[in-house]
Amino acid sequence: MYEIPQWLYSLLSVISGGLLVGLINWKINKTNKEFEEQRHLRELKSLEDRHFRELMFKAAIDSRQQDSSIVLEESRKGKTCAIVPMEAHLIYFIKMSEIFLSGKLTKDNLVQKLKEIHEFTDIAQKEITEYNKS
Repeated sequence: MYEIPQWLYSLLSVISGGLLVGLINWKINKTNKEFEEQRHLRELKSLEDRHFRELMFKAAIDSRQQDSSIVLEESRKGKTCAIVPMEAHLIYFIKMSEIFLSGKLTKDNLVQKLKEIHEFTDIAQKEITEYNKS
């Protein structure tokens, strides 16, 4: 019968151990890389959301300035106009950004979402007006 030399057992043991350790390290590296990619994507999404909200605040302020200049121009013509409080502008744009960022806006629920925005804004405007009267 053919006898396998002792050094061959040692060589096969070293090779199989190296392959096993290499396989384990490859799996760990792959898992770490996937985790890092997911973390990076979450950070990018967070930065995009923050940037979008900053744009919404800027749009609210610009809208308020535009409304103010329109009201001023109309009042010079003798017309009586009311301006929406700044807080109501901010709430309008914040709510709008929440709906856009949710990713759930479709053509089927657009009217419903717009009504929701207007309901929030109307409530805010009434409360702010009441608060300013007192």
